[in-house]
Amino acid sequence: MPFQYQIGPFRAPLLPDDESISSAPSKLSYNSNALLDKSPFLLRTNSFGSTVTSSKTSYNAEPPPVRAPFNLLRSNSRRSVAPEKTSYHSLQGELGDKKEQDFWQHTRKSFFLKIGAVFVLLQLLFLGNLSYLYGSLWGSNGRVSSLNVLWLDLDGGVIGNSVSSAYESLRGPEFPSLEKPSGNEFHSVAEALDAVRSGSYWAAFVVNTNASVRLARALAGGQAAQTYQASDALTYIWNEVRYPPFSDEALEANFELLAQVAEQEYHHRQGQTEVQKLNRNDTAAVQVLFHPIGVSAVNIMKTTNPTRLLYNTATMVMPVLEQFFFVLILNGLSDELGIYKKVPATTTGIIRVAFAFSYTLLSALGMTAYIWAFRETWSVDGEQFGLTWMTLWLLHSVHFVVVDTAAAFWPVPVMPFFILTWIVLNLSSSVSPLELNADFYRWGYALPDNEAYSLLTDIWSHGAVPVLHRALPILFAWLLVGSSAAIFGHFRRCRLARDK
Repeated sequence: MPFQYQIGPFRAPLLPDDESISSAPSKLSYNSNALLDKSPFLLRTNSFGSTVTSSKTSYNAEPPPVRAPFNLLRSNSRRSVAPEKTSYHSLQGELGDKKEQDFWQHTRKSFFLKIGAVFVLLQLLFLGNLSYLYGSLWGSNGRVSSLNVLWLDLDGGVIGNSVSSAYESLRGPEFPSLEKPSGNEFHSVAEALDAVRSGSYWAAFVVNTNASVRLARALAGGQAAQTYQASDALTYIWNEVRYPPFSDEALEANFELLAQVAEQEYHHRQGQTEVQKLNRNDTAAVQVLFHPIGVSAVNIMKTTNPTRLLYNTATMVMPVLEQFFFVLILNGLSDELGIYKKVPATTTGIIRVAFAFSYTLLSALGMTAYIWAFRETWSVDGEQFGLTWMTLWLLHSVHFVVVDTAAAFWPVPVMPFFILTWIVLNLSSSVSPLELNADFYRWGYALPDNEAYSLLTDIWSHGAVPVLHRALPILFAWLLVGSSAAIFGHFRRCRLARDK
């Protein structure tokens, strides 16, 4: 037979029987004396039905607690809700909000004034620097005449006279200046080439020997007419590696124009006379009369690869940025680790020199590598690679000591102002020939980027831009003065770190 459980009525612990309220003594009334006064919701009554207040300090026998009505218990439980937050929490929140409001009221004026000042300073910074850079190129087309060109007339005939007349018609600020040498200093194209390679002239324009005689023979017909080459009449010599975009426009294009105008001058002055001498039955002679004068070029260092446009522009910006980033990280890590404060200044100085030596050498190698990697048809060899590497290493070292010196004396927020200005000053000295700039910009000869690029063009053209006598002293002067200032700045930086 299965067990059957009988569930009796629910009884609260330590309470009397299920009677609602009883004035009679309970069976357990006297057993409740042992209970501590830990249940304030229980009502206790004496044997006469009146409520008795319990005391924690009294251990006398008390009347048994009487079970309160269920509706009374429910009403009491409803009233015993969670207390509201004390006034401390609300006061703390109000004080916090008030403090934040007071802080903002006191700092917002200073904040907006400083941000406004930064707005103005940044605008002035970029306006000033970009105006300086644009100003270096402004009006450069009107200063092409400052490029001196050797004019050598080895013919002394009608073609030479035609070139002279053509130059007089083209002469002006937008055309190179043709300078005749005094006496009989030059007698051949080879000597004119040496004059250009020596740096005395930007280029040379030569009327070749017996050019007029060959033309007269060709107009008479026969074998001379069939073998006549109009381009043998004139020759110009130039070095394309020197500022390729400007050389292409200021020299090559103008020399081609001069040859065309000289041919027109020949037709205008000698056309009728030569027609009478022309062998009209010879087709080759007639063709010679139509195109009697041409020009050929001697390009000392042909530079037609597309990346040539970057050699004196973006390439000259990278060394400054590379050194700035390295110095910024080096100083930041040293400050964070407390090296300037805890390690002797001499030790950190030696480590810094080692870092500068290795980093500049590596960054110069990387720059040389990507110049060579994208050279395409540019004809340069391994020896020029090594010399280019050493030149760029010297340039990177100069920029390192300059940036390191500035970082030692100026706070980090000021450094972007200095770096941008330093980049623009150097870029404006290398982006175009200083001969085409206003006289004010001629001080750019003293800047490292100008001298480094001039030295690179000398290396790339096998010594056709002799600037060693000027470039190396200027670059080493920058390195010497910058190194001295950087050493002083390093000891100052360490001293300030220890004083904190």
